[in-house]
Amino acid sequence: MRKFNISINSKSNARIRFLQSLNQADLIYYFYELFKEFSYTEPKINSFLIKETGNIRKKIHFTTRSLPCFNEIYSLFYKNRVKVVPNNIYELLTSVGLAYWIMGDGSWVGSGLRLHTNNFNKKEVELLNNVINTKFNLNSSINTANKFKSQYTIYISSKKIDSLRSLVSPYVLPSFSYKLGIK
Repeated sequence: MRKFNISINSKSNARIRFLQSLNQADLIYYFYELFKEFSYTEPKINSFLIKETGNIRKKIHFTTRSLPCFNEIYSLFYKNRVKVVPNNIYELLTSVGLAYWIMGDGSWVGSGLRLHTNNFNKKEVELLNNVINTKFNLNSSINTANKFKSQYTIYISSKKIDSLRSLVSPYVLPSFSYKLGIK
C-alpha cells in the first residue's frame, strides 16, 4: 500500500498496488475482479532487467485509486511507510486471508509449505507464527531465510498439510494448488 502524505492532519488517502510475476497472473486478475470498481485501469504487464544476471522478468500489476476506504487498513499495516504486522493480527487473519497469503507469498518446499515473511522482523514473524499455531493449529515453525540470519520464514510441515489444505483449499485458485503440494 502507499499513502503519499502520512502526517496526522493529511487529507491524503491510501491506495493498494497488486504486483506479481507474470506466471501468477491468475491471482492478479482474480484480485482485479474484486477491486475493479476501485481501479482506473486493468492489469498491465511490464518487463524489467535484472542487472546482476542480465535476465528479463515480466510482472503484472494494477493499482487502486487513492481512497478514504483504504486508510484504516493502511494505518493497521504500515508505520512510517514500513509494512508491519499489527498487534491484532489474530482477529484479522482468516482462512481466506491465509489462502491469499499462500497464493501470493507461499511456496511448496520438500513436503511442506513455506510462507515468505522475509521483510518482517523476528518479533513480527514470531507473532504470525503464534497466530497460525493457536488459531489454525498448524504447528508451524520459524526458519532463517538467509545466511545472515536476519530474515525469517514460516514453515508448515507435512504433518499438518492435510489440515492446511482443508482450511484453505476452498479459497485457493486451481492454478495455485501446486503451492499446497497438489499436482
